[in-house]
Amino acid sequence: METAKPDSQHHFGPRHAALDARIYFLAGLSYPCWRFLSPGGAAPLWPWLAISGVFLAIAWLVRTGRLRDMAQHDATILVSGLVTLHFMLLAHQSEMQPFYAVGSSMALMMTVLFVRRERVLFLYASCATAAALALYVAEADPRKVAYWAGPLPVFAFAYVRIRSQSAFERSLELLVEERTAALTSANRRLREESETRGRLEKELRVQHKVEAVGRLAGGVAHDFNNLLTTIGIYADLIHDGLPEESELREEIRYIQQAQRQATTLTQELLTLGRRSHARLDVIDLNQVIRENVALLRRILRPQHELEVALGDAELPILGNIDQLQRILLNLAMNAADAMPGPGRLRMETAIVTRDQLVQLNLASPFEESSEFVCFSVTDTGVGMTPEARDRAFDPFYTTKADSGSGLGLSIVHGIVSQAGGYVRLASEPGHGARFDLYWPSAAKPSDAPVVSATSHRMPRGSRILLVDDEAPLRAAVQRVLTSAGCFVQEAGDGVEALEIARREPFDLVITDAVMPRMSGVDLADHLRAELPNTRILVMSAHLNDDALKQVAPDLPFLAKPFAPREFLERVEALLSAPAPEARDF
Repeated sequence: METAKPDSQHHFGPRHAALDARIYFLAGLSYPCWRFLSPGGAAPLWPWLAISGVFLAIAWLVRTGRLRDMAQHDATILVSGLVTLHFMLLAHQSEMQPFYAVGSSMALMMTVLFVRRERVLFLYASCATAAALALYVAEADPRKVAYWAGPLPVFAFAYVRIRSQSAFERSLELLVEERTAALTSANRRLREESETRGRLEKELRVQHKVEAVGRLAGGVAHDFNNLLTTIGIYADLIHDGLPEESELREEIRYIQQAQRQATTLTQELLTLGRRSHARLDVIDLNQVIRENVALLRRILRPQHELEVALGDAELPILGNIDQLQRILLNLAMNAADAMPGPGRLRMETAIVTRDQLVQLNLASPFEESSEFVCFSVTDTGVGMTPEARDRAFDPFYTTKADSGSGLGLSIVHGIVSQAGGYVRLASEPGHGARFDLYWPSAAKPSDAPVVSATSHRMPRGSRILLVDDEAPLRAAVQRVLTSAGCFVQEAGDGVEALEIARREPFDLVITDAVMPRMSGVDLADHLRAELPNTRILVMSAHLNDDALKQVAPDLPFLAKPFAPREFLERVEALLSAPAPEARDF
């Protein structure tokens, strides 16, 4: 609904309206008095009374608020025109009596100076000119030309003034429009910046919680992973040493299963805090999804429909296959729980540009990657409340009262963020949920074959120097190596190990990365400088320690916890490989 614009030149407020009403009222009462002041009186009386009545009517309309703004202006011009015409007729009838002739000229000039509208000016000037010409034709008199043509310059001046005033008002309107447009644009930018700030604050809050969990996980990972390694090794040794018919083998399998679950949980917490050292390779996202479609169908209920829309082209990203499988499983299980009845789960992939992500307030304008791979997962479930949507990626937050650890979506967020990507969630109660996962597009994966470590055989009688400050773990690893036919020499720290290695040769040195007095990284540097042909394997349970950042890329590394079979395969591969050559330091 549009609101009427008040006239910029003639706007009457309540006080001005009351004042104008009094002026019109006094003019209406005084107008008939001019008849008695005129020379010899002027008949008839009714025109004086009629014009007086018009003044009084305008006064009443203004006083009651029925006549405002430009309507009052036009009414004033109308009554002024009646006064002008009345005096012109009186002057004509009384042979151009100066009282009436000068009065008509004064009425012309005062009315013209009061006019504020160009259309009204033309109408009034046309009527006054037509009346003057008619009276001149009726009785030619040079004085009529002198009296009624004299105000013509005033008409011209009034026209110029109205035009200039209109141009000024138009310039003001344009200025107001420009300022309004600028304010609207600024308000829109402010609103967008406010929305962006709100989103960033939410992400920062999630990151703070994730970082807190990551610091907690990183702080206990070293001791916890050492304990898990020791438990896993001894459980495997006991299991392999028991007879096939022993009832204890089943109990040992429970211990092994619990150890593997604890290992998985530790890795998830490290992934959540972006402290996981899982190897990231260039893989095809479409291929990983295709290979897991059958598994996803088993996770969903029979009444659920799975739609997979993948293109034929490869979508290479930097990731880990196990982590991607974890993402697929977490999203599919969440969707299944959100659809208690029949529903549909749709998965699709696409390529998006950096500009598209910037429009969504996701990617930074300074992001190096120009293309991103988008993986969208949409379900027709019950949707999320605003509170649940805002806290969906918070660690340990869950809406499932009887199940769920609250880490599923947090792990998804951590995996994608660790690869330099973004996660976007859209959901409304009763309208399902949509997850959009964005990874920077990577180079196409290499087709080079991967050499399997199982093709090697452990050389019998190999001399191995085992260095670790944890005595129980060192004893467990020594049991595994000894059972494989290796001769093992132990050392409790890097300083002791370096002295032993200088006295006698070893085929392989296995050292922990974080130790007192001398770290495994420093030990490896000394050995490569003094004994360049020595094979070295660095292992660590403290996956977020600053010392790991100093590990050379070409130095073999093994993360704890590990299974005895995995450990032996790695040792076999190193012992079967040629000894390293001397390096320039």
